[in-house]
Amino acid sequence: IEGETVVRDVTNIISSEISVGVRFAYRENFVEGEFERISLGSNWPIINVRMDFGLKGVLDSEYEYQKLTLSATDKIPVGPFGTMKYSLEGGKTWQALPYPLQFVHSGNESFFYNSDAFNTMNFFEFVSDRYIWMRAEHHFEGFFFNKIPLFKRLKWREIVGINGIYGGFDDANIEEMLLPDLTYTFDDGPFAEAYLGVDNIFRFFRVDAIWRLTYLDNPNVPRFSLLLGFDIKF
Repeated sequence: IEGETVVRDVTNIISSEISVGVRFAYRENFVEGEFERISLGSNWPIINVRMDFGLKGVLDSEYEYQKLTLSATDKIPVGPFGTMKYSLEGGKTWQALPYPLQFVHSGNESFFYNSDAFNTMNFFEFVSDRYIWMRAEHHFEGFFFNKIPLFKRLKWREIVGINGIYGGFDDANIEEMLLPDLTYTFDDGPFAEAYLGVDNIFRFFRVDAIWRLTYLDNPNVPRFSLLLGFDIKF
């Protein structure tokens, strides 16, 4: 029938994948132990490039595809006002695929803060086949709290940030597999959340108050979360 979308009947997905990645961090510093080393970061942006290749016919894989992910992170000193940290990430897939093989963006439904996820987004709430993600977080390093005698003794530190993502999802992906009822695309603009936090609580803990700014009418989503995190500094 003209104009009708034909959707494949998918009961399982078999995929074989190989990934190749490059990480560039100019003059990165480390603390090394006997069995591991911990990055202290770099004064320059850290760049990551990753390419995923789907191998059709390998171990009964049904899909051939290429996915590219690029990311950059950096921190910028702002004099007495602390440090601005930012992350930029983008990705793209060139083939129509069932949604689990596209970019399923990380939500968080736990009580613990996750810096690599959207903390007011549910699991599997948003998918895309191309996207750009931006996080900006400013650490005031006591600029305000140090002016209050009690807080100055506690050595707590203030944080403010915003986290946003926007992407697209071609209709050809729907023909490969329908989206579940509570999984969405970014048809109404970017997803965004903003937060205020306090870290260096007993030197290890962090508490964040997070407000969801968009897609507030999606069912069963939090408009506000108060989460506990861990932030170990060297």
